[in-house]
Amino acid sequence: MVREKPYHWTSVHANPMKLTPSPPRIAGLIAALFLLDLASRGLAGEPLNLVTIGLAVMNGVLLGLVLAWLVPRLSLRRSHLLGLLWFALLIIEYASGMVEGYFYTTVFSSVWQLLAALPVVAGFALAQVGLASYLLLTQPGGPSFREALRKHLAFRSQWSWTWRIAAASALYLPIYYFFGALVGPYVLEYYTQAGIGLVLPPISVIIPLELARGLLYVAALFPILVVLRESRLISFLAMATLLYIPGALLPLLTQTSVPAAIIPFHSLELLADSLVYGLVLVWLLQVEPGALQTTEDRPLIAPRS
Repeated sequence: MVREKPYHWTSVHANPMKLTPSPPRIAGLIAALFLLDLASRGLAGEPLNLVTIGLAVMNGVLLGLVLAWLVPRLSLRRSHLLGLLWFALLIIEYASGMVEGYFYTTVFSSVWQLLAALPVVAGFALAQVGLASYLLLTQPGGPSFREALRKHLAFRSQWSWTWRIAAASALYLPIYYFFGALVGPYVLEYYTQAGIGLVLPPISVIIPLELARGLLYVAALFPILVVLRESRLISFLAMATLLYIPGALLPLLTQTSVPAAIIPFHSLELLADSLVYGLVLVWLLQVEPGALQTTEDRPLIAPRS
């Protein structure tokens, strides 16, 4: 068996930013995210009323708490962390759902309308992670993403990473389809009624669409796993939380066009999706720090397959 260099847990990967944010900083982030969400609704032409204010509060609180828990756990240089989180939120919170919305709703009348919305949401995602970086990180130190990625990939062979990434991308489809089939009897009638704004695409569209979304999720979340130097349990909680709260629950609850009758069913479906798929991502793509070689004088280890 080919032998590879061990993955050393050296001081370059020690996390100087792993500090619990103070309550005022967390409160400031929640308030800033609330105002940002309220501004986005105003730009979208939504009326300012108790409903939109309540939805903006929900968005600020939930997203703020998720970021306050996650960001200090990521060992990375500040500028690199900003780019990594921006890409992750852009895909998870916005782009993946927008692509799915193009096929499952009448929100986007054309591909060009969808593409025109992407720069706008990219700007909001950048504002979100910029606020989180400014308020939650008190020290700028940390390794570069290139160094963290090199160390992470060195733990397994190229073939091992190839099949693991391919499997992690492909397995989103059966997970999505299984839990979707469970809630189907309770929600499908709404997708076939005219005037509601929901559409049920054919299976020939669903399969490539969800395979593509699985690939997007891997592209967004694998870098998080690379710099998340935590146990498998914490990594699983991070993956499931990102998939569910910014990736599913907030878009579902804060979109007033979704019929209220199907929200509970889709909430449970998406929770199950997030838990199972988060487990799959950690199982296939995580390298647990406790299992890594930590000293230079230990023997080389064979890459895991």
